[in-house]
Amino acid sequence: MYNALEKGEQAVARRLVKAALKMGYRVSVHDGVKWSSKFTTFGAAWSWLGEMDEDQILLFDANDNRVGWIFLVWGNEPDGSELISDHSSNDLIDAIVDAALKRKSGE
Repeated sequence: MYNALEKGEQAVARRLVKAALKMGYRVSVHDGVKWSSKFTTFGAAWSWLGEMDEDQILLFDANDNRVGWIFLVWGNEPDGSELISDHSSNDLIDAIVDAALKRKSGE
């Protein structure tokens, strides 16, 4: 994680990763150059985020099935409200995005 990123963006990214891990999913991050391993701990996933202008996150279940994708673009809004630029449209990813943005599901 690049420390100069806006605190609001960092907070949204932190909630996003923690929500995915809490639900039992493994997180893989594309930092603009390469894909990380599939992480099960916050610190490992966190260290890959925010080094470039954008990140992609893939989520995998315990059977190694890909369950969704989230695209982050850094630097749009300091409060993090525009950090999540795109994502898979399914109930799982919607719930994680809602948790990250602190909104009620379906807003």
